[in-house]
Amino acid sequence: MKEILQKAINLSQWEAEIFGGALLLQGRILSPSESYAAGVASSLVAAEIATDKTTMEIKKLAGKDPEEMKEGEINQLLKMFKKIRPETLENLSEQQNKIICRVVRFASDDKGATWKPIHLVMNQGQQNADQSRLWVGIIGQEDRQIILDSALQGHKEASEKLATFRNG
Repeated sequence: MKEILQKAINLSQWEAEIFGGALLLQGRILSPSESYAAGVASSLVAAEIATDKTTMEIKKLAGKDPEEMKEGEINQLLKMFKKIRPETLENLSEQQNKIICRVVRFASDDKGATWKPIHLVMNQGQQNADQSRLWVGIIGQEDRQIILDSALQGHKEASEKLATFRNG
């Protein structure tokens, strides 16, 4: 039993480099309910942005090279993006910030040789280097996406690997 539990513990964690590799983060995957809630929030935003017609238009235009797009197609895309309300994107960003703050647990500045607890905070005024508190807003979009992908994909992968471990 100990072996199965250790495997589950290992699968429930991930590591990701941010700030160009200067910092290595370790975090946990999202629980099934957290994954579901994150998916619902994204779906609500997507539903607000895209009707069936705009979804089909986006799919049609998505595969085209921007250099080869006609002016009318570019205007059509711009028109679709104008439908997105700023508060919709802000809500999505805030939900992502909450997920990132919730899942990141440790940081290493020596490629994982040593780990220290880190707390990501929602407000810039709460950050404090002496207390290992970092504002989530300072993390760039690419690094944010790496963290979110690790947390969201990790649950699915862990479930699949544990199922094969149990059956194998």
